[in-house]
Amino acid sequence: MTYCHGLKLKFPDTLEVVGIASEPLVENASSQDFLFVSLDQPLGPEEERELREACDELGIFQDATMVAKPFQAFEYPQAFRPTMSADQGQPAFMNRAMRRAYESQQKRAKGKHKWGR
Repeated sequence: MTYCHGLKLKFPDTLEVVGIASEPLVENASSQDFLFVSLDQPLGPEEERELREACDELGIFQDATMVAKPFQAFEYPQAFRPTMSADQGQPAFMNRAMRRAYESQQKRAKGKHKWGR
C-alpha cells in the first residue's frame, strides 16, 4: 500500500496506480495480490509527512534507489511474432498448434536421417 501511495511523492501528476505483490515462486504455494489506488486528489501536508515517514521507515522511494526507465505501452496487444531460441532454431514461444507442428517436423527430420543411412 505504501509503494502505491508513495508514488504520489515522486510523481505528483500520477492519477492511478496498480500494485502487484507476489510471494517467492520457490514455495509450494504462493499468492499474488493486486491493488488499484486512485491518486486523483492532491496530498495534504499531514498526509505527505506521514507518507514520507512510512517510505523512509520501509526504505522505499529513496533517491539513490530510484531509476526512471522509459517504456512504451500499447492499448491493444501487438501482433505476436515468435522469436527463435538458441537451441535448434526452435521458436521461443509457441502455442499448442505451433508446438505440435514443430515436434512433428522434428520427428520427420529424425526419421529421414535414420532411413537415409
